[in-house]
Amino acid sequence: MRSNPLDTSSLCAKEKQLSRSFIHLLVALCQKMTIQDVAEMLNVSWDLVKDHHKDYLHKIYRKRDWKRLKYLGIDEFSVKKGHKYLTIAVDLEIGDIIFANEGKSKETLILLLDERQLEFPPAVN
Repeated sequence: MRSNPLDTSSLCAKEKQLSRSFIHLLVALCQKMTIQDVAEMLNVSWDLVKDHHKDYLHKIYRKRDWKRLKYLGIDEFSVKKGHKYLTIAVDLEIGDIIFANEGKSKETLILLLDERQLEFPPAVN
């Protein structure tokens, strides 16, 4: 009798190493489904899916050359009826959110710039 290739009930992240193809499948499914849905479909834990998807995202965004950033869009908006603010920064050329943090002050922007090793243009200081 042939085993089901999607039967992963015997897998345990801490005890067994997952194959690269399984991790690629897991990450690809995360592009179209929620972490919970992927975990249920593959019969693995939510934490396992989250950890591998998080590793994948770190690899993608760590490779980015921040010195090539030409156009930076910054916006702040309120959440929870104006009692809490978030600031986001967006690469306007490709539309990626590159930073999000609580607050709306200059210190929030300094955190962004320090994190990405960028500098304020002279007009902003």
